[in-house]
Amino acid sequence: MASRRTRWFGALLAAWCVLAVASCGGGATSEPTPSPVANQTVVEFPGLAQPAGFGVDGAGNLYVLDNAGCCAPPVRVLKLAKGSAAPQVLPFTGLSFAAEKLSVDPSGNVLVLDGGRVVSLMNGAATSTELNPESGPASQAGGVAACCGGKAYIIAADGVWLVGADGARQQLPFTGLDGPRVSAADVSGALYVVDTNPELHDATAQDRNRVLKLAPGAAGIAVVAKYGRAGEFEPVAVAAADSTVYVADSAQRRVLAFGADGAEPTTMPFTGLQAPAGLGVDAQGGLYVFDSSTGRVLILDQSAGDR
Repeated sequence: MASRRTRWFGALLAAWCVLAVASCGGGATSEPTPSPVANQTVVEFPGLAQPAGFGVDGAGNLYVLDNAGCCAPPVRVLKLAKGSAAPQVLPFTGLSFAAEKLSVDPSGNVLVLDGGRVVSLMNGAATSTELNPESGPASQAGGVAACCGGKAYIIAADGVWLVGADGARQQLPFTGLDGPRVSAADVSGALYVVDTNPELHDATAQDRNRVLKLAPGAAGIAVVAKYGRAGEFEPVAVAAADSTVYVADSAQRRVLAFGADGAEPTTMPFTGLQAPAGLGVDAQGGLYVFDSSTGRVLILDQSAGDR
C-alpha cells in the first residue's frame, strides 16, 4: 500500500502536468490552437459558382470574379456593398472563361485579366472597356494591378507598363522578373509583385520567393522581402498598406505581414482560414482575406494595433 508521502507526491505531479498543459506519458506536444480574435468579423459572399479573383475598395466594398469554367453561369464580376447581403452583377461585357484575375483600386474601379487582355470598368460606368490591344506594347498580360484613378499596372512578356484609362501607356523600370506570381498596388500607387527569386534555382533553398516594390517615380525596384522554400510557401495574393506588405500563403493557410524593417514576417491572427485566395485593405487599414473553400471574407479591424 502506498505511503501518504507517495500519494501526496503523485497528486502534486498530476497537478503540475495539468498546469503545464503537457503530456507526461509520451512527451509529444500538439500544435498550439490559435486564440479567438475579438476584432475579426466574417462576411458571407453568397451566390458564387467558382471564385477566381477577389478585391476590396477603399470603402470596404467586396468584389469577386466568378468563373465556373464552362457553359453556365456566365463569367461575371459581383460586388457586395459594405453592409449588404445581396451582391450585384457589374456590367462587364464579353468576359471569357479565360478570365482569371481581378483587381480593384481604392475608388472602386475594377480590372479583370481575361486571357491576355485587360478589361476595365470604371466605378459607375455602364459598360466595360479593353485597356490593352491584341498586339503591341503590354499585350498578352500575365498580371494586373489596379491603381489610382482607373490606371492599370500590366505585367506582360515585354515588361511592366502603366496604362491610363485613356489608353496612354508608359513602360516602367521594373526589370529582372523571374517568375511573377501575384501583384497589387497600394493607395500611393506603389506596385508590389511577388516573384520567384532568380538567385536560387534549388527547390530546397531558402527564400524561394521575393516581394518587389516600385514606388511612384522611382528609378528602379526595391526588394522588400525574401521568404519561403518551394512547396512550403505558396503566395496566392498580395496587398500593402502603411509600409506593411501582406502575402497570402495557401500552403500554410495563413497571411504573413512583412514590415519595412526587414525583420522576420509575422502571421496575422485570422481564425478559421482554410483556403486563402485573395487579399485587400480598405481606407481604414482593415485587412480582408477571401477564403475560396467557404466563400467567406474574413476581416481584421487593425485600428487596435494588430498591424
